[in-house]
Amino acid sequence: MKKINLTITGCIGRMGQQLIKNSKKDKRFKLHSLTEREIISKKIHNIKPQLNTEDAFKNTDVIIDFTMPKSTLEVLKIASKLKKRVVIGTTGFTKKEDELIKKYSKKIPILKAGNMSLGINLLMYLTEIASKSLGKKYLSKIYEVHHKHKKDYPSGTALMLGNGIAFGKNKSFYKLIGKKYLNKKTFPYGKKINFNSIRKKEIIGEHEVLFSSGKEKIKLNHEAFDRALYSEGALTASEWIMRKKKRILFNERFDEFQIMNEIQRAKKVLKILNRTYPKIDVPLKSRNVFTLLISVLLSAQCTDVNVNNVTKNIYPKYYKPEHFVKLGQKKIEKLIKKIGIFRIKSKSIYNLSKILVEKYQGKIPKTYEELENLPGVGHKTASVVMSQGFGNPAFPVDTHIHRLAQRWGLTNGKNVVQTENDLKRLFPKKNWNKLHLQIIYFGREYCKARDCYGLTCKICTACYPKRKKPFIAKKP
Repeated sequence: MKKINLTITGCIGRMGQQLIKNSKKDKRFKLHSLTEREIISKKIHNIKPQLNTEDAFKNTDVIIDFTMPKSTLEVLKIASKLKKRVVIGTTGFTKKEDELIKKYSKKIPILKAGNMSLGINLLMYLTEIASKSLGKKYLSKIYEVHHKHKKDYPSGTALMLGNGIAFGKNKSFYKLIGKKYLNKKTFPYGKKINFNSIRKKEIIGEHEVLFSSGKEKIKLNHEAFDRALYSEGALTASEWIMRKKKRILFNERFDEFQIMNEIQRAKKVLKILNRTYPKIDVPLKSRNVFTLLISVLLSAQCTDVNVNNVTKNIYPKYYKPEHFVKLGQKKIEKLIKKIGIFRIKSKSIYNLSKILVEKYQGKIPKTYEELENLPGVGHKTASVVMSQGFGNPAFPVDTHIHRLAQRWGLTNGKNVVQTENDLKRLFPKKNWNKLHLQIIYFGREYCKARDCYGLTCKICTACYPKRKKPFIAKKP
């Protein structure tokens, strides 16, 4: 798999240093460039830090930014011009600055989160539930502690949690922001959300969301012990954002419920498919690997049922490349004339049979490169032969699987190649050969193109229980 070229801004800062350390250990990434707002003469991991310029960013894939608001906006201006993806962990933005970032996000993919930790994103989710469930009788406030070097307050995470309270009440967060205290021993509840920020020692991060009715108090809290969890989250976000073309998220929880959700959805899909189809038959009937190759070739723009109805009268007598060479193209046409685009397919069958006889002594080659060089054989056909013919792990993806993978939230692939890569990444290799057949059968029976629309089948409702509008998949 091709490595992702990574640029880290603010490279001499705490998070910059942590990101460099983690990215060097991560095989998914290649550290391409480092930047700072001032000239740094000393190399870091043999990379000379640069200023935030077009030269620094032009050959990178993703920029990770944990700096200051002014620097982030400087980075976004350049990234927007170069069409680069940006992951933002910087906090302390004003409402006006947030609006400016939203404008940039219409031009390039941007993921902005107040915190990259899985635990914090779960805490925000629980905060939303608590806020919604407790109602107006409960007042709320947020307490946070960070190291003495942190300048902005409240922290981006505290604001993120405040946004969770507002979301639960179905109100605008900016209208609910109350008083902002710094280093106070105690602070009151209010009709709006009050914040108290403590800055001391080298504390990485502590956050508490408190609700009170005057008769009882509810506390939700999170404590971070290692700054690495933020950098690991940012790297995961970087891999994820590489597959996106449009704006992803803005000031929302992202880890468990966006990036990690792909993995969770994949687990749900696999569980439902295994329960629905514990045993699966190959839909195309064949006599050997050669006839399987012919059947897959014939199935393009044609149903498997139609292919089987035609080939059941062919394969008893003709099942070797030599047989089809002797038949010739015209006779092959007559045998398959009930199948769509039969003239083109008959030509491919005759020519590939001839190549198999002359070059491979009538045997089917066992590599993708050799298979895909045969007339009429594309990557999908080669994958089916590798999977069902030779038993090698493969994940054949056609337009139907591409559509279902989008509908189930397993890919945002713009083509079947990217979708295949996403599915291979999400599912264990041992499941591939069976899984692609399970998906085909489920799509035909329960998640039809012009029926479910992402709203009614078991998988769609399990993956997206709150989906209300029909999902229209992008055509490859």
